Amino acid sequence: MFETIRTTYYPQTLDNNITIQPIATRQAFFDLTGAYFDQVFTPFDDLGAYTLPKERHNNLTPLRQVFSGTHHEYFVFFDGETVVGWSYGEMHDPETFFMSNSAVLPAYRQRGIYRHFLNHFINYLKALGYERITSHHQPNNSPVIMAKLKAGFVLSGMILDERWSAQVQMTYHCYEDRRQGFCRAFSLEVVQ
Repeated sequence: MFETIRTTYYPQTLDNNITIQPIATRQAFFDLTGAYFDQVFTPFDDLGAYTLPKERHNNLTPLRQVFSGTHHEYFVFFDGETVVGWSYGEMHDPETFFMSNSAVLPAYRQRGIYRHFLNHFINYLKALGYERITSHHQPNNSPVIMAKLKAGFVLSGMILDERWSAQVQMTYHCYEDRRQGFCRAFSLEVVQ
């Protein structure tokens, strides 16, 4: 089901000839993008974040196998053959897609790549049936937080996690009644 819908949305070519390509597997995605993560993010070890001891890594194999059966999405942004960004995430629950990690390499920022991807991706996830989209960000990651706010995400929480440090949670409500429900639940003024 997802593959049929995905092919109507992707690949996507932006005005600046950047192409957003879906990637079939986690391994293929990380083979393409793994070398670039340190160009965008401070390594978690440098932040003092918790790292699972190697001797316990294999204990999680059965849980990883179960998790791999949930819905995942992997996208790489290309300028020709050059990787310039990515996004990946997975089903958090039957209503919610969690955008786990997205980035645009520094040399390609301020070109609207992420904004165009995000707007298209929201429509794609809505077509798949999702009601909500969430993401977590370092509180000082203003460019992404601003991009998400402009796209209609709201700040919806704070996450304290020893693996990733403090993060803000953002949520996009795919339908107006759900957004209104969020406002009612937290006694917020409903903006028309």
